[in-house]
Amino acid sequence: MNGQDLRSGMKLVPTAVTIVTASSNGKSRGATIGSFVSVSLEPPLVCFNIAQDAQLYGILQSAEYLAVHVLRDDQHELSNFFASPDRSNEEQFERTPHRIDENGTPILEETLVVFVCKSRSMTEAGDHSVMMAEVISIKNGKSGNPLIFYNRGYHQIGDPATE
Repeated sequence: MNGQDLRSGMKLVPTAVTIVTASSNGKSRGATIGSFVSVSLEPPLVCFNIAQDAQLYGILQSAEYLAVHVLRDDQHELSNFFASPDRSNEEQFERTPHRIDENGTPILEETLVVFVCKSRSMTEAGDHSVMMAEVISIKNGKSGNPLIFYNRGYHQIGDPATE
């Protein structure tokens, strides 16, 4: 069993496409993340995985707050933009409509929903770390359906399954 074998199997597991943003020590950064899940209702906890070589990783290590933006199914270009490590922190936000919330966290405009969170823990797990965060508010955004990543490509939600 190796990483490519795991990737081959995981491509068949659909995930919501999110962008996580955070600020620390005067630097803001965002990254596209495909591993966002709820963990607990009491307290309200969520988690996601972040590659240890991601530019956002160092910021998350010291950030007190972060935001998880669930993308709409017409925002695949935004996902690709934040997935590129070649852009500077400044370039990410110069070209992306956003505001800075009361905690100093960049909040992207027009996403489906935003989970504003307080950082709880970061646990190393191989070449990634698991980021646990407590949801302190939820901001509904523009209406629509979520962007889904499945079988190495973007997809939309289809018709409901029938019995």
